[in-house]
Amino acid sequence: SFSPADTYKVKVEASNIYSASAKATSNEVTVYVTDGGGVPSSLYGDNYDVLGSPCYDVKQSGTEPEAGYTARADSFASGYAKTYIFDYKGAYSDLQVSYEDPHGLVHHIVQPVNTSNPAASGKEPFTVVFKSGVKTLVPASGRDTVKLWISYKVGTEAKLALRNIRVQDAGCHCPARIDRLSDRWLTFACHNLGGLDILTGSETFTYQHHGDWYRFGAKTASVVNSGTNNGSGWTNTDYQESSEDDTSQKDADGNNLWKAENNPCPAGWRLPTNSEFAAAINKTASNIELSLDNNGLTWSGTWGDDGNFSSYLKVGDYLYLPAAGYRDSDGSLNNRGSFGFYWSSSTQGSAHGWCGVLYSGGRGRDVGDFGRPYSFSVRCVAAE
Repeated sequence: SFSPADTYKVKVEASNIYSASAKATSNEVTVYVTDGGGVPSSLYGDNYDVLGSPCYDVKQSGTEPEAGYTARADSFASGYAKTYIFDYKGAYSDLQVSYEDPHGLVHHIVQPVNTSNPAASGKEPFTVVFKSGVKTLVPASGRDTVKLWISYKVGTEAKLALRNIRVQDAGCHCPARIDRLSDRWLTFACHNLGGLDILTGSETFTYQHHGDWYRFGAKTASVVNSGTNNGSGWTNTDYQESSEDDTSQKDADGNNLWKAENNPCPAGWRLPTNSEFAAAINKTASNIELSLDNNGLTWSGTWGDDGNFSSYLKVGDYLYLPAAGYRDSDGSLNNRGSFGFYWSSSTQGSAHGWCGVLYSGGRGRDVGDFGRPYSFSVRCVAAE
């Protein structure tokens, strides 16, 4: 019997049936048994990663797959290709990409050119070429997953990296990775609820990107961001009453959740739990306790208490969280441009709800609990 996280050596022996005098040859390979198909922690290299989109929208109802995937006509096939990057911060050797593809969506992989590099850091591209009929090959469920396995050596040690590609007939939105070892991603909406999409962080930010403000547990916004009366001291007297948390449902950490019937997100979307939000902005679910260093995150925009619109936190390659400030219990707007507060669906006790908190002091980020009369931003995630 096999146990997860164990390793086993398999000996493969071959002989030449056409030559009685030829000696048999053999080789040994190491088999790693994991739970869920992730990368064993002993094989994961912290300074090595794979960059590129974890999602590919085949647009079955359209004429072409997702923009950004280039048409390809070569001696192999007429298909669609996407480039990925092996990102390294140390020497490596024996680089090779393989893949798992249960429904035959991939035609071939254009392997990295430099399979070994003694340099301290750099980026090595490789290309995934999908079959020309990929739109018709996605299963009836509407989604499939192709696993890219990247093997390499650091010195004499064998290492692995994993990148899952969701191939689906749906928008890919703005994902953030919440577990590096299993390459698990959470699909965030590209906008704060009530606001405009933020796709690249290069837009000229306005109040419309900040979206509306919600009290904890409320289905509708307590303050709609109209662009007027947004200065400090403006009072809103028509707050949406916040409901209690849902004691019949709990998140993975045992916390009560925002009532399902009061979910402010559109159909097919929900609020992230506290652990999901923490993992997303920390980029790994194995370290939920947040520290105040950057930890690989990119901070952008102009920080300061000047009421500007331009500040945001970039999480990974795709997720942008603007610092929209918050509404106090009297409706006044505070800390726009220097703080971003985002409700999660989790609660702690009867008087507080958990939220994700991003702030400029020390360029940090954290999670905490706040009173429900406050109104914060909402960022929905796909209810997968």
